Amino acid sequence: MPDTATGGPVTATPGPDTDGSSWRDTRPGPGGQVPAAVGGELSGATLLDAYRLGVFCQPTEDPEQIMVNREIYAPDVASGEIPTLPGGADPYGVLWWSPSQRSLLPVDGFRLGRRGTKHHRQNPGVVSTFDTAFDEVVERCREGRETLWLTDPLVSGLRSLHREGAVHSLEIRAGGKLVAGLVGYAFPRVFVVDTAFQCEPHCLKALYLDLALRAREAGIEFIDLQVDAEHKRRLGATLHERDLYLGLLAGDRKAETALNAAPRSLARNLREYSATTEDKS
Repeated sequence: MPDTATGGPVTATPGPDTDGSSWRDTRPGPGGQVPAAVGGELSGATLLDAYRLGVFCQPTEDPEQIMVNREIYAPDVASGEIPTLPGGADPYGVLWWSPSQRSLLPVDGFRLGRRGTKHHRQNPGVVSTFDTAFDEVVERCREGRETLWLTDPLVSGLRSLHREGAVHSLEIRAGGKLVAGLVGYAFPRVFVVDTAFQCEPHCLKALYLDLALRAREAGIEFIDLQVDAEHKRRLGATLHERDLYLGLLAGDRKAETALNAAPRSLARNLREYSATTEDKS
């Protein structure tokens, strides 16, 4: 999970009223440099409500990290600045973040770059698939991570949401082999990316190119990449204030957006990208 951004108070937003959610009677705290909340069960309902509130989780099962979290945040929890969600084991094993700024990629502003374009034109046999290998994508996202935030309880919650059709996977395949993938949730105006992986150079660009095209077809305006990073800026992502991000989530918080699930060839995506997007790289 990426580091959080700094910032001020979060704008109060009405939360959903989902049965079985740890957020049912709790609203996020100020967020920014401190967690918006701690604790709670990582059930599908809790995770889905967090998406709708513009909050993401950072769980850990490492006893030392849990102890560090307690030492750092216990005073703010005791004062009430950081709310504690009901349920779960040790509340300091789950931190919920609401950064003051979000890294947002406009679907019309995706940049493949000259090298990426050249590479993919030389490898036209790549295809994308949608919701065909959710479990494999999640497991690949867990591999090689120094800090395991994709804990078993979190994975279980994501799987339950996937079975309900609320969380999706997008896959990139080369010669039938899974070479990149991501997991996320589609709101009417923003697609929230939870986690992603690539195992070959430039595959992540092919992944986000495909997502940008599918999202644009569905009327989605932005891809939420959560926090800032250089490789995200190279794709065209920029930082936006939390109020703007929460505005993208406002409206019917129960609404979900369906993306076209048909397989797509990279060759088709490149043609569409070239025809509709000015590459500013």
